[in-house]
Amino acid sequence: MNTLYTTTRISAPETTGARRSRRSRNEIAMAHLGTREKLIWCGTELLTERGFHAIGIEEVLKIAGVAKGSFYHFFESKQAFLIAVIEKCREYYNKKYEEILLNPSRPPLDRVQDFAAQAIAGMEKFEFRRGCLVGNLGQELASMDNHIASLLNEIMQSWEDVLAQCLQEGVDCGDISKSVDVRRQAQFFFIGWQGAVLRSKLRKSSEPLSLFVDVFLAATQSEGAVSTEKKHELQ
Repeated sequence: MNTLYTTTRISAPETTGARRSRRSRNEIAMAHLGTREKLIWCGTELLTERGFHAIGIEEVLKIAGVAKGSFYHFFESKQAFLIAVIEKCREYYNKKYEEILLNPSRPPLDRVQDFAAQAIAGMEKFEFRRGCLVGNLGQELASMDNHIASLLNEIMQSWEDVLAQCLQEGVDCGDISKSVDVRRQAQFFFIGWQGAVLRSKLRKSSEPLSLFVDVFLAATQSEGAVSTEKKHELQ
């Protein structure tokens, strides 16, 4: 069956009043966190929006309302703090992506559309100031820190594994051709997705994300998908 997929359009960014309300909810949530969790929460928000080199420990401490001595009680360095934030990100997104992409109540290709719609909603919520923390840090630090680069690559590969499982279910139910190499198709998705996230941030528009996902879904159902026979040509 050749269904035309079109990524769901999400509503416009929040008003100023809505952003105030969101900040209030964040403050309420932080009030129930321990000191280490507060630091990681604030670090995640700052790193996602501005990157590793653009923030300092003092800024994290000020937003979290935590003394400097407490920071070094939990983290021996800024890099150790970064790794803790990345690991928390891995835990959160692995669970989230599994819930979306392995949702048995939704057809496999619809799950990919659901993934995109939720991501677009998140980017629009923050007016395209934020993107993917893993992708952002990969672009910023990959050539500077081999350990961080390896960790980020490991996380992206785990996302590809989840999507490959989703696509394999699509093959099994007949929605995707058996000639499709689901693992390479999943790898292709996240390579293209990261580029689309960057382009959406630059343009402050969800159009690049919607375009990429629409083309991916159409190709995955057709001869345009990366097939087992063609995979060596792409290497």
